[in-house]
Amino acid sequence: MTDIRLGTYRTTERPEYLLCTLFGFNMELELPSPLWLPLFEKNRAPIIIVNGKEIEGAFDSKRRIINPENGYLIPEHRIVDRGHKRTRYYVAYGGRAAAKSWTFALAAILRAMEEKQTVLCCRQIQSTIADSVLSVLENRIKDLHLDGEFNVLVNAIRHRKSGTDFVFRGLKHNMKEIKSLEGTKICWIEEAVDLAEETFDELDPTIRVKDAEIWIGFNTGNVDDYVYRRFVLTPDPDVTLIHVNYIDNNLADESSIMLAEKMKEMDYDKYLNIWMGQPRIAKEGGVFTTKNVSYIDVMPIGGRFVRAWDFASTAYDEKKGNDPDYSVGALLHVDYEGRYTICDIVRFRGMPEEVENTLLATATRDGLSVLQSLPVDPGAAGKFMAQHLTRKLSGFRISSSPESGDKVTRAEPFASQLNSGNVKMLRAKWNEELIKELEGFPNCSHDDQCDSLSRCFMELQKNHVMQFATITGL
Repeated sequence: MTDIRLGTYRTTERPEYLLCTLFGFNMELELPSPLWLPLFEKNRAPIIIVNGKEIEGAFDSKRRIINPENGYLIPEHRIVDRGHKRTRYYVAYGGRAAAKSWTFALAAILRAMEEKQTVLCCRQIQSTIADSVLSVLENRIKDLHLDGEFNVLVNAIRHRKSGTDFVFRGLKHNMKEIKSLEGTKICWIEEAVDLAEETFDELDPTIRVKDAEIWIGFNTGNVDDYVYRRFVLTPDPDVTLIHVNYIDNNLADESSIMLAEKMKEMDYDKYLNIWMGQPRIAKEGGVFTTKNVSYIDVMPIGGRFVRAWDFASTAYDEKKGNDPDYSVGALLHVDYEGRYTICDIVRFRGMPEEVENTLLATATRDGLSVLQSLPVDPGAAGKFMAQHLTRKLSGFRISSSPESGDKVTRAEPFASQLNSGNVKMLRAKWNEELIKELEGFPNCSHDDQCDSLSRCFMELQKNHVMQFATITGL
């Protein structure tokens, strides 16, 4: 087992340093902020005064300092040293460039060297290993010159001496496998703003090794996001909150500071959310208000058409009884006066072959006047899929691009038009389901139609010149 001892180095001049002993050598590790110290501190009994003598105190279930002999609470003037009691949940939240992932990675590496355990690194959805924090951990290992201590594989990391394994999983589709993992002592949930309540309700009791901890990191989104409501608005005594922003990060790079200050001048409300970690307040009734939507019975002509697609990441399996998202292709029209019409919604569940066939059939029905807009998921697999579908649509007008920003931010420009009454809807059977989803967004169980329409709208803002991927015969 690796010779590693962790303690904290506290002085008024340098409160943000950790003093570690690695392999018999003392070394200082700089933290972005002293706010992170609770994540690294060990359990330490408080020191209290009883009958004129200093003795070790204890903590009750609410982390209050008590006399271990009788359970009585100790008044402040009789506490010499408050000690430290570790909690089950460590929740780091706030704005961008706060080094949340960087610091969690450092803590996980140091803990991995102490004893054999499993460190589960997860997020709500992990399509590929590139979506995980493996690269963050690998870079921290190199920064600490610990390359010789760890085996870094394509999809896993192991500490050679302690035998600690880092495993990387998506929560939504791998819960059964996660339940079978042995000895999970640390569960690190990255980008937890997307964490679903039902997912966490299933995960939490799964991490049941003695003194196991769950580390949660996220950039603050909406005030009604589950992870914000559960841990920030209504924390229990077993939660340690670490609220950090770029101004708390002593290691923040100049470019991040410059971007933050620029947004502060241009859009202060957005700056408060993105950089200072203040939650967005959802509009009353949600993002969309459908009372001003009017209906038409004839397809508009002229203007421009875009059909944007949002593909489900998981195929529907009737035997498993799962409830995955739908694959959706929304058709949006804008006339020459800037008025919009939702003309069609194709919404279905199917295997990859069915998705391709439906995409091709829909593009054929739409004709060359309609631009087909395809999303590009992050990672090599997403790019490959976009290229594959582009080849399938040879002969049609195609645009492909990755999504940027969260769902609500992407939806707000289109919502502004719809809420003001500048969006009509072609009367059809799909109207009811679409209205229901619009009114429930972003808290409804499925939001694929909203995502598709948001993509349509942003595509129509571009000054497109008619382009063809391939047109056979010309």
